[in-house]
Amino acid sequence: NAEYMGYDLNSNAKLSSYLLPAKLVISLHFLASRNAWVAVFEDGSVLVVCRHSVLSDFSIKAESKVASKGGGLLCADIQDHTLPLLFVVWHRSREVIGVSLLSHNKNLWHFEGHKRPITMIAVHPIHPLLAASAIDGTIRIYRTDNVTLYNIIPGELAKGASAIYVSLHFEKIGTASARSSTAAKSRHHRTGKRKLRRADALCNKSRLLVADEKGSIILYDVSIPGSPMYSALI
Repeated sequence: NAEYMGYDLNSNAKLSSYLLPAKLVISLHFLASRNAWVAVFEDGSVLVVCRHSVLSDFSIKAESKVASKGGGLLCADIQDHTLPLLFVVWHRSREVIGVSLLSHNKNLWHFEGHKRPITMIAVHPIHPLLAASAIDGTIRIYRTDNVTLYNIIPGELAKGASAIYVSLHFEKIGTASARSSTAAKSRHHRTGKRKLRRADALCNKSRLLVADEKGSIILYDVSIPGSPMYSALI
């Protein structure tokens, strides 16, 4: 059996521990809104634990048609918003499956559209966005609140290179560009609401960071739905 243990990073003091089932764990996540841990197992089992209490224990495999194709879970990620959500991908699958972590309603949401198997997924820390990369280099970004396509990076831009890592994040207040846009808002405050709204948008940019199998790390601006923009090659 495996055991998860929580520590205080400042004092190294052990805060809690829990004995996990004798299964292969593919990912372990901290659910800050509930002060709980989420363990996702290769067979599709999910365990949500707060200290020594189990908040939720369920299996996706028994409820998913994708699992019948064979193979275990490839990757998983959580979105810790008002309603905590779990997203998983099965081996050789072309879709992402979403499910509520704590609700009794375990209906599954299917994020589809990829033509080749998915390699990696990532969620945005504050916005309802989910990125999924495929082996042909295509990256699709979905809205998790209404299960629609938000943005897409065509595989042609990756020149056939498979993305091995994707990450969604936002431009934090305090960065150089954010300070510039804040100054711009002050300058445009008396010149009309239209310019003020345009400056506001600059403070809330969503970025997509991609690392491919050829060693390239690329940053995209995906703030505008349907219009991803190449930002930088790192």
